[in-house]
Amino acid sequence: MLSLRSLFAVASVLVSALCVIAALPAADTLRPHVLQSRPGQAGVHIEGVNWIRTSFRDGVLCAGSPTERVEVLALEHTGAASSTTSILDEGIVTNPGSTRFYQVWYRDPAVSVCGTGSSLTNGV
Repeated sequence: MLSLRSLFAVASVLVSALCVIAALPAADTLRPHVLQSRPGQAGVHIEGVNWIRTSFRDGVLCAGSPTERVEVLALEHTGAASSTTSILDEGIVTNPGSTRFYQVWYRDPAVSVCGTGSSLTNGV
């Protein structure tokens, strides 16, 4: 039997856009990737120092203050995008071992549930 937490996790994967992190074993290769967002729209890659849970537009903002807008993304016809910007150069990572949280805020004009015109990926 699925717990409520497991059920919520499965449901959120099915209905919301995802932000995942991938890294290659070389210096400065940490790159966020977006999946399942709205095709052909713009998005903003956000980095935050603190983990929060605040309603924002049609989603939940998880990357908390202080935050940095790292990069503007163009979402492909599949709703995917990959960051090309260095998080070390453009973000707010200051020391080795720092913990940061990432999300993408993207336009969602056609299917915006609450009518706000935008939503957020999950936070990682």
